[in-house]
Amino acid sequence: MSTTPNRPPDALKAHQAFVALAQQRLEEFNRSGKSVPWAEMREYMRDKAVGRPATRPQAHFAGTL
Repeated sequence: MSTTPNRPPDALKAHQAFVALAQQRLEEFNRSGKSVPWAEMREYMRDKAVGRPATRPQAHFAGTL
């Protein structure tokens, strides 16, 4: 009779890591009130994806653009 290891599958570990990171980022946002506007982040990611030089966008206080 074989036994099943009592370890979570890799997909579950990855999901738990994602959730922990999301919680950490939400706590940081709640503490600082700063975030990067999606339009600026999207432009940054598009530039990086096609190999153009890009400056990482800076966080702003939410609602103060």
